[in-house]
Amino acid sequence: MPSAEFLGLLQFYAPSFLAGTLMAVGLALWGCFIVDQKRVMESFALSQAAGFGSLLGLSSGIPHLLGAGVSAGSTPFLFRVFKAGPQASPTGVHAALYIFFLAASYLLIRLSPHLESHFSLLLYGDVSLIHGFDLWLSSFVGILAISWAVWNRRFLFRESFEFHLFSRPISRWSRFMQIALIVFSMSSFGFLFSIAFLTLPTSLLQSKNSRGIFSHFYECGILAGLSFLLGFFISLCWPSLPSTPCIVLCLLFICLLRRSFRSG
Repeated sequence: MPSAEFLGLLQFYAPSFLAGTLMAVGLALWGCFIVDQKRVMESFALSQAAGFGSLLGLSSGIPHLLGAGVSAGSTPFLFRVFKAGPQASPTGVHAALYIFFLAASYLLIRLSPHLESHFSLLLYGDVSLIHGFDLWLSSFVGILAISWAVWNRRFLFRESFEFHLFSRPISRWSRFMQIALIVFSMSSFGFLFSIAFLTLPTSLLQSKNSRGIFSHFYECGILAGLSFLLGFFISLCWPSLPSTPCIVLCLLFICLLRRSFRSG
């Protein structure tokens, strides 16, 4: 039977369980469209841009979320600056942007060594260290992301279909939601958490035996939520285990386990 101390610990981290689950589900649902539309490298660039903006905000005394938002929001403009011509590969250009923001982040922490610990948190995250306003803001953003994806799922899948068939550009609303979700997730949960939940569920669960795009869509969200709950619970049971890597490994294991059962 769990001790009173452990039950108290679970109660203390209840808001973290809620916020992390909502953010994990929101990322997984949006990941279905982002991966299908071949925007993974774009998400890498946006994440690193948000990380750089957060560091820049902390070093200059402005709110780190504002810095992250402005930096990530500048990425589409920088994409046009970096792009050599109409034949340039979007993936290659976004890779160049990712390298640029990574190098700029490292340069910034060398100039301001006190930012090094924050940079480590931006990369790997630690759910147990998120508290207060950031938790409730993350919960709100997670609910918004889930609601928007579920309510507009038919439009978003049609947008993906037209993107592949007619090469039609992605709508501004979809790009705005992608940027907003990545900025808030990156600022609170870190790069590893954000990219893992954005890409792993839909990438690992795709198969020829899938019962349809909507089943795949909901399955990604459900397994993402379960993975977060299990991984964070394990990290609380064994405090020596870092929370985010534990959560991501649980996500990887559960997705692969589900795929093996479905294939069998």
